[in-house]
Amino acid sequence: AVVSTQSTGASGPIFLQRIEDEANVVDVMSAEEENEINTLDVSEFGYYFCTAGKDRNIRIYDWEKFKPFSVLGPLTEGDYIGPPEDTLTQHGKRIFSVKFSNNSPYHLVSGGWDKYVAVVHVMGYYYRTCFISRTIFEIVWM
Repeated sequence: AVVSTQSTGASGPIFLQRIEDEANVVDVMSAEEENEINTLDVSEFGYYFCTAGKDRNIRIYDWEKFKPFSVLGPLTEGDYIGPPEDTLTQHGKRIFSVKFSNNSPYHLVSGGWDKYVAVVHVMGYYYRTCFISRTIFEIVWM
Protein backbone atom coordinates (compact mmCIF):
# COMPACT_ATOMS: atom_id res chain seq x y z
CA ALA A 1 0.00 0.00 0.00
CA VAL A 2 1.14 3.51 -0.79
CA VAL A 3 0.65 6.15 1.88
CA SER A 4 1.09 9.85 1.34
CA THR A 5 1.23 12.74 3.76
CA GLN A 6 1.06 16.41 2.95
CA SER A 7 1.45 19.61 4.89
CA THR A 8 1.88 23.31 4.29
CA GLY A 9 3.14 26.27 6.28
CA ALA A 10 2.24 29.88 6.88
CA SER A 11 5.26 31.12 4.91
CA GLY A 12 4.35 29.14 1.77
CA PRO A 13 6.23 25.81 1.96
CA ILE A 14 4.65 22.60 0.65
CA PHE A 15 5.82 19.21 1.92
CA LEU A 16 4.66 15.94 0.40
CA GLN A 17 5.85 12.50 1.38
CA ARG A 18 5.08 9.31 -0.46
CA ILE A 19 5.73 6.15 1.51
CA GLU A 20 5.70 2.99 -0.57
CA ASP A 21 7.51 0.80 1.96
CA GLU A 22 10.23 1.21 4.60
CA ALA A 23 12.95 1.32 1.96
CA ASN A 24 11.22 3.71 -0.41
CA VAL A 25 10.26 7.08 1.07
CA VAL A 26 10.15 10.01 -1.33
CA ASP A 27 10.14 13.56 0.07
CA VAL A 28 9.12 16.37 -2.23
CA MET A 29 9.20 20.04 -1.31
CA SER A 30 8.27 23.28 -2.98
CA ALA A 31 7.22 26.75 -1.95
CA GLU A 32 4.77 29.46 -2.88
CA GLU A 33 6.69 32.60 -2.06
CA GLU A 34 4.70 35.43 -0.51
CA ASN A 35 1.70 33.17 0.15
CA GLU A 36 0.16 31.85 3.34
CA ILE A 37 -1.26 28.49 2.28
CA ASN A 38 -4.48 27.67 4.12
CA THR A 39 -5.46 24.48 2.34
CA LEU A 40 -4.05 21.61 0.29
CA ASP A 41 -5.82 18.63 -1.25
CA VAL A 42 -4.64 15.63 -3.26
CA SER A 43 -6.82 14.14 -5.98
CA GLU A 44 -8.02 10.63 -5.13
CA PHE A 45 -6.98 9.68 -8.65
CA GLY A 46 -3.40 10.66 -7.86
CA TYR A 47 -2.77 12.96 -10.83
CA TYR A 48 -2.92 16.35 -9.14
CA PHE A 49 -2.82 18.27 -5.91
CA CYS A 50 -3.92 21.84 -5.29
CA THR A 51 -3.26 24.65 -2.84
CA ALA A 52 -4.99 27.91 -1.97
CA GLY A 53 -4.65 30.62 0.64
CA LYS A 54 -4.12 34.24 1.42
CA ASP A 55 -3.14 35.34 -2.10
CA ARG A 56 -6.55 34.10 -3.40
CA ASN A 57 -5.00 31.91 -6.11
CA ILE A 58 -5.92 28.28 -6.60
CA ARG A 59 -2.82 26.47 -7.86
CA ILE A 60 -3.20 23.04 -9.41
CA TYR A 61 -0.01 20.99 -9.52
CA ASP A 62 1.03 18.00 -11.57
CA TRP A 63 2.05 15.29 -9.08
CA GLU A 64 4.99 14.09 -11.19
CA LYS A 65 6.52 17.48 -12.06
CA PHE A 66 5.58 19.18 -8.78
CA LYS A 67 4.93 22.45 -10.58
CA PRO A 68 1.64 24.29 -11.02
CA PHE A 69 0.16 23.83 -14.49
CA SER A 70 -2.95 25.88 -13.77
CA VAL A 71 -3.41 28.97 -11.61
CA LEU A 72 -6.82 30.50 -11.09
CA GLY A 73 -6.07 34.05 -10.10
CA PRO A 74 -7.94 36.35 -7.76
CA LEU A 75 -9.96 39.42 -8.52
CA THR A 76 -8.14 42.68 -8.10
CA GLU A 77 -9.04 44.90 -5.16
CA GLY A 78 -11.45 47.05 -7.16
CA ASP A 79 -13.26 44.09 -8.75
CA TYR A 80 -14.74 42.52 -5.63
CA ILE A 81 -18.32 43.71 -5.30
CA GLY A 82 -19.62 41.26 -2.70
CA PRO A 83 -23.11 39.89 -2.09
CA PRO A 84 -25.73 39.59 -3.32
CA GLU A 85 -23.97 39.55 -6.70
CA ASP A 86 -24.00 35.94 -7.91
CA THR A 87 -21.69 36.27 -10.88
CA LEU A 88 -18.34 36.12 -9.09
CA THR A 89 -15.91 34.23 -11.30
CA GLN A 90 -12.93 34.22 -8.94
CA HIS A 91 -12.42 34.48 -5.20
CA GLY A 92 -12.21 38.02 -3.91
CA LYS A 93 -10.82 37.15 -0.47
CA ARG A 94 -8.67 34.51 1.22
CA ILE A 95 -9.49 30.86 0.38
CA PHE A 96 -9.80 28.45 3.31
CA SER A 97 -10.76 25.18 1.62
CA VAL A 98 -10.26 23.32 -1.66
CA LYS A 99 -11.36 19.73 -2.28
CA PHE A 100 -11.10 17.54 -5.34
CA SER A 101 -14.18 15.65 -6.46
CA ASN A 102 -14.37 11.99 -5.49
CA ASN A 103 -15.97 11.24 -8.87
CA SER A 104 -13.85 13.20 -11.33
CA PRO A 105 -10.10 13.84 -11.54
CA TYR A 106 -10.79 17.18 -13.25
CA HIS A 107 -13.03 19.06 -10.80
CA LEU A 108 -12.64 20.68 -7.42
CA VAL A 109 -14.62 22.96 -5.19
CA SER A 110 -13.33 25.95 -3.21
CA GLY A 111 -14.60 28.33 -0.57
CA GLY A 112 -13.39 30.99 1.81
CA TRP A 113 -13.72 34.36 3.42
CA ASP A 114 -15.68 35.88 0.54
CA LYS A 115 -18.56 33.45 1.30
CA TYR A 116 -18.56 32.00 -2.22
CA VAL A 117 -18.40 28.35 -3.21
CA ALA A 118 -16.84 27.77 -6.61
CA VAL A 119 -16.76 24.61 -8.72
CA VAL A 120 -13.54 24.64 -10.73
CA HIS A 121 -12.03 22.65 -13.62
CA VAL A 122 -8.33 21.82 -13.29
CA MET A 123 -7.55 23.47 -16.62
CA GLY A 124 -8.27 26.84 -15.08
CA TYR A 125 -11.87 27.91 -15.36
CA TYR A 126 -14.82 28.28 -13.04
CA TYR A 127 -18.00 26.34 -13.75
CA ARG A 128 -20.30 27.81 -11.17
CA THR A 129 -20.22 29.99 -8.10
CA CYS A 130 -22.82 30.65 -5.46
CA PHE A 131 -23.01 32.93 -2.45
CA ILE A 132 -23.36 31.41 1.05
CA SER A 133 -24.28 33.63 3.97
CA ARG A 134 -21.29 32.57 6.11
CA THR A 135 -17.50 32.34 5.73
CA ILE A 136 -16.51 28.88 4.48
CA PHE A 137 -13.79 27.13 6.46
CA GLU A 138 -14.19 23.56 5.21
CA ILE A 139 -15.78 21.98 2.12
CA VAL A 140 -16.76 18.34 1.66
CA TRP A 141 -18.00 16.67 -1.55
CA MET A 142 -21.08 14.54 -0.97
